[in-house]
Amino acid sequence: MVEDLMDRTGIARRGDVDGCRWGAIRHAVDHVHVAAVLVSQVSGRRVAPFRDFVRARETCQVWEERLGVVRTAGADRSSVTGPSRAELEKAARLGLGEISESSSREWLRRQVRAVAVQARDAEGFVAVLSRRGVSVRPRYAVVGDRDSGMVGYAVSVPGDKTAAGRPVWFSGRRLAADLSLPNLRARWASAVPVPGQPTTEGSRAAAVWVSSECRAAAVEGAVSAMEQATAALSSGSLSDLDGDGVAHAAGDMLAAVGVVTAVQDPEGRVSRVAGDVFDRATRVPGRVLPVRWPLVAVGLRSAAWELAAVRHLSESGEADAARLIVALAAVVAEVAALREAQRRPAQAAAARRSYDTLAAVPVAAAAVVSAWSVSRSPKVGHSRGQEPPRPVRPVASRRAPFRDRGQGPERSPGL
Repeated sequence: MVEDLMDRTGIARRGDVDGCRWGAIRHAVDHVHVAAVLVSQVSGRRVAPFRDFVRARETCQVWEERLGVVRTAGADRSSVTGPSRAELEKAARLGLGEISESSSREWLRRQVRAVAVQARDAEGFVAVLSRRGVSVRPRYAVVGDRDSGMVGYAVSVPGDKTAAGRPVWFSGRRLAADLSLPNLRARWASAVPVPGQPTTEGSRAAAVWVSSECRAAAVEGAVSAMEQATAALSSGSLSDLDGDGVAHAAGDMLAAVGVVTAVQDPEGRVSRVAGDVFDRATRVPGRVLPVRWPLVAVGLRSAAWELAAVRHLSESGEADAARLIVALAAVVAEVAALREAQRRPAQAAAARRSYDTLAAVPVAAAAVVSAWSVSRSPKVGHSRGQEPPRPVRPVASRRAPFRDRGQGPERSPGL
């Protein structure tokens, strides 16, 4: 396998006496380490392998298929940078609540994703981040001139400093490619605000009070948009490009649901666990953002904006929280089936793990079990004509439209 790797990357071609010297070190049963001297052993010329990381990933996939082991994802340039060991140890030393369980990089990425759904312009984006306790440093076209226009930003965790006492800053692109300011602007431009929806936390001061009517309308709109997205994905009427747009918009809806259900989900299973995992399933291989946004994706993103604008459900909002999480789980399940049909196993596995997390959220799981009893209870009636939460259909009961269109293998019989 290592000889094949060296040959495919061009570091040491088979039969080439001038190839680089290399060594393979196997100190575990499941992997080897490879070290190569990038100087030809005869001529002494320096070797600069071209796209060796991509070739290495292709080699791994060839041998995974040949040996019948678990297939890993390809090098599609869509991954995010994970925390280093030093970042994890530093986070544990800081002991800053949620940050100590992950790292500053991951906590900031989670905050920025949530705020990207709550804001619709650069100025509002900075304002909401500041209100959430994140240190923000905007970058303008002309240094110090706000009128020149904002061209980028960097964020930092208060208290996270270097040995020299300086804040540790992360640009949006260092957190994730789709969180750079130009890509955030493209996302905000992909959908339009719904007339009459509540005021969002943008450049203007956020509304202190949201009426129960606005909150009910936002929840109803979000559930309706998710049901439409679920139906569109399960029907097979969307092309792969349109499916990518819906999957990415579903990530925004997950972030919005995580924001408004913080009280009903104190452990953060929606916003932290499911959101972090599902992020992998929303990415488009080889690109930062989807090629196009179909109408169902536009509706899903607009509904996410409307939902995030209410900021939180009422203290007795368990029923609304359950409806949102159950509807969200249905969309995530269909995204998993879509990724399987597209032959993207790593993204499908991420969506399945997110679905499992959402299905295990106590408020949603209880709602599925007691859906009929809630609908008949005289004390917990649906005065606004809302239907009780409906359980998510198992994947085995869905049709496999992508197989019928010849666009991929039959879907997995279950999540």
